Formats: sequence, C-alpha cells, structure tokens
Amino acid sequence: MAHEDTAYAKGGSATDITYSLKGMSFPAEKQALIQHAKQHSANNEVIVRLDKIEDRVYDNLADVTKQVGKAA
Repeated sequence: MAHEDTAYAKGGSATDITYSLKGMSFPAEKQALIQHAKQHSANNEVIVRLDKIEDRVYDNLADVTKQVGKAA
C-alpha cells in the first residue's frame, strides 16, 4: 500500500529515507528495510542508498540513518 503523499519522497536524504520507512517494525534486516521502502513508494535514490548500507540487523530508524550517512 502506497503512502498518500508519494510526491514527498523525492530523493535520498535522511528525511526521505525516514519517510519511506515510516511504520517499519524493528529490529529489521537490511532486505526487510528495502522491501518496506519499495512497498511505501520509495524512489530509486532511497533504494540505492539503502542498498549501500551494511547487511545486518538494524535496531531502530536512527541506526539505519546513521549507517546510510556512513555509506554515502
């Protein structure tokens, strides 16, 4: 199911990633994060940024955004 405001998630910023992962249950594996983002209308840039993070279990959204920053 897509978010109603899909125009919001335009790029790969931390805000865009946070928006794309809204409602995600943690802890979560990298592939689950990517799948959730795809199901919630994330654009290609968000998916590319998530794909670059370490393949491990993430404890929370802050853990994900921190890793995205390191992988940039």
